[in-house]
Amino acid sequence: MSKTFDYIVEKSEILNRNVSSVEILDQRRQTQTYLEAIYIMKPTAYNIDCLAADYTRVPARYAGAHIFFLPGLTEDLARKVKNSPAGRYVRKLEVKYLDFLPLEAQLFSLDASYANEVFHNRHCHDLVHPEIQKISSSLVSLCVALGEYPSIRFQKPPKSSYEANMLPFMVASTFQKEIDMYARNDSNFPNTNDNRPRSMFLIVDRSIDAFAPLLHEFTYQAMAYDLLPIKDGNKYVYEAENAGGGSEQTEGVLSEKDAEWVSLRHMHMQDAIDSLTQKLDKFKKENPHLVDKGTEASVTDLQDMIAALPMFAEMKERFALHLQMANECMNLFQKKNLNEIANIEQTCATGVGPDGRKNKGLTDDMIELLADKDNILGNRDKVRILILYALYRGGLIEADYQKLKAHCKLEDIDLLVIKNLGLLGSPTFKESPKSKLSKDSVVPRYHDAASGDVYETSRFVPGLKNVIEGLIRNQLDPAQFPFTKDEPVPDADDMTEHSSLRNPRQRAAWAKSNAYQAIKQRIFVFVIGGVTPSESRSAYEISKAFSKEVIIGGSCLLNPNGFLRNLSRLTMPRQQLQLPMDQPPKRAPDYLFESDRDTRKQQQQQLPQQQKQQKPQNTSAANPGPASVSLNDNTNKTVKSKKSKFGKLFK
Repeated sequence: MSKTFDYIVEKSEILNRNVSSVEILDQRRQTQTYLEAIYIMKPTAYNIDCLAADYTRVPARYAGAHIFFLPGLTEDLARKVKNSPAGRYVRKLEVKYLDFLPLEAQLFSLDASYANEVFHNRHCHDLVHPEIQKISSSLVSLCVALGEYPSIRFQKPPKSSYEANMLPFMVASTFQKEIDMYARNDSNFPNTNDNRPRSMFLIVDRSIDAFAPLLHEFTYQAMAYDLLPIKDGNKYVYEAENAGGGSEQTEGVLSEKDAEWVSLRHMHMQDAIDSLTQKLDKFKKENPHLVDKGTEASVTDLQDMIAALPMFAEMKERFALHLQMANECMNLFQKKNLNEIANIEQTCATGVGPDGRKNKGLTDDMIELLADKDNILGNRDKVRILILYALYRGGLIEADYQKLKAHCKLEDIDLLVIKNLGLLGSPTFKESPKSKLSKDSVVPRYHDAASGDVYETSRFVPGLKNVIEGLIRNQLDPAQFPFTKDEPVPDADDMTEHSSLRNPRQRAAWAKSNAYQAIKQRIFVFVIGGVTPSESRSAYEISKAFSKEVIIGGSCLLNPNGFLRNLSRLTMPRQQLQLPMDQPPKRAPDYLFESDRDTRKQQQQQLPQQQKQQKPQNTSAANPGPASVSLNDNTNKTVKSKKSKFGKLFK
C-alpha cells in the first residue's frame, strides 16, 4: 500500500498537515499515547493483526485508531477488527477507493505482474474468479476517485480462438455490477449536473496485440524500460558526482515531478538526445566558465558538462540521471546491433519493408542475424525475433522450430515460451506448412504501419491505438467490442454530446488543472495482462489529437522481459509459480507487542554488532519515497525516412 502513496503524495506534504510521523504498519514504531493514529491499509488478516498489536501491549501505542481500508473488506475481517484489542479504540472505520497505482497523469497499474499466470495457467483456474473480483474493485476505485460512471465496452474475441477468450467479458460484467452497486449505495455518485460528456471504459486482454510487448521501441521511456535495470518501475541507479568531486552511486526516481522525464519520455531517443543537447548548450552559453567541448558533443561530453554546473544542483541531478540513461541505452543499441534487429522486427510486425513492399529476403535476413556470429545476442533476444517472425508467417511447424533451435543454440524452455503465446490467443505453431487457421479461431489484428515522416525502425502502430481511435470515432464493430449494457442513448456518433455521469468535486491527486479537466471527455482503457510503454504513449497522442483525456492502464506496466517471463510460466506447476496468494499466512512480528523499553534494550544490544558488520560504502542513500501513515506495504504504406544526426545509429 505504501507504493500507492509513493505515486500520490510526498511524505513532506503529509507532515505539513500537522501529522507527527509517517510510518509503516509492520515496522518498529515508537509509542505515542497522546496521539490518535490514522491507518491506511489493505484488508488482510495480517494487517489487522499488526493493527491489533498496537492495542494489545500496555500501554496502548496510540490513544485511538482511525482506520481506512482499501476495497475488499469482508464481514469476517470487519468482525475481526471489532473483536480485537483494537476494537474499543476505533474512532472511525471506512473503505477508501485507492486500490490502484497512478503511475503517470494518464497511466495506471494494478501492480499485478502475475495476472497472465493466473488467467492462462491451467493449474490456477481456482484463482481466476478472485482475481477478476480484485480487478473489478480496483477499476471501481479508479472511477470513484475521478467521479466517473462510464459506459463499459469489452473485447469479444472469437469463441474458439483460445481458452480464456471470455476473460474481457467476465471482467467487464463484474466491473459493471460492482460500479452499479456502488452507485446505488452512494447517493452522491455520480453528480449529473456537470457538463463533461459521459466517459467510456474499454476492457481488452493481451490478445489485442501480441506484437507490442515484444518489439524493440526507440522512444526514450520504452527503450529505457526494455534495456535498463529499472527497479520498481521508476528507480534507476547511476553514477553521479558527489560533493567531494568523486563519483558515487545514486538512485534516481522517474516521476511526474521530473520535468525532463515528462517532456522526453515519449520522444524517439534521437530526438530526446537532441533536446537534452539543446538545453545544455543553452546553459553552457549562460555560463561562460564552462569549457567548450565543441558543437558535436557526445552523450559522455554532455555528462561532463553537467558535472561542471554546481550552482544548478537540482537541474544537475535530473540531467545527470537522463544523460546516464541515454548513454547506457545508446551503448546497448550499438552493442546489440538493434538497428538491424529492429528492421527485421518492423517488417514482421507491419508485413512490409520501409518502402511499403513485401520483403522477399526477410527469412534469409533473419536466419543470418540469428546466426549471431559475434555472439552478441542472448536467448531472449532471439526468442523475441522468432515469435515476431512466427506471427508474421501465421505459425511455423515443429520441424522448422527444431532446425531454428539448433541454428540459434536455443533451449527447450525457449521453444516453450514461443509455444505458450498461443495460450494468450496468438498461435505460433501449426500442423503443416500449408495449414491455415480459420478466421473463427484467430483474434483479429488491429495494428498497422505508419506513413509519413517517421523513423524506419519505428513504423509499427500499436493495435490498441487504432482501437481507441475507433472507439472515439464510434467506428468499432459492436460484434467485436460490445457494451455490457445496451448502447447508450443518444447514439454515440458524437460522443461529445453524451450526458454527464460524473462528480466534478472528485478528482485524482495526480490529475491536471481544472482548465484541462473541464472540457475533455475521459476514455478509459484497461489491458488484462499488462499495458506496454508504446500503448501508454498512444494514450497521450490520442488525447492530443482528439481533445480527449485517454487514461490507460493494465495489470502491470509490461516490458519485453516481463512478458517473456510470463510466457515461460504459463505451463509451470502451481507450486513453482510462488504466487503472492499462495504464500503461507504471516504472523504479526513479535516486536510489535514489545514495550518501548524492551525495544530500546534490543536495539542497544544489536548496535555494536551492526557497527562491526558495517563497511564504508561510496553510495548515497536511496530515496525511499513517501511512506503512508501507518500502512503496510504501471497495409502497405511508403515511409519517408527521417535523417539522424547520429548517422547510422538510427535510420
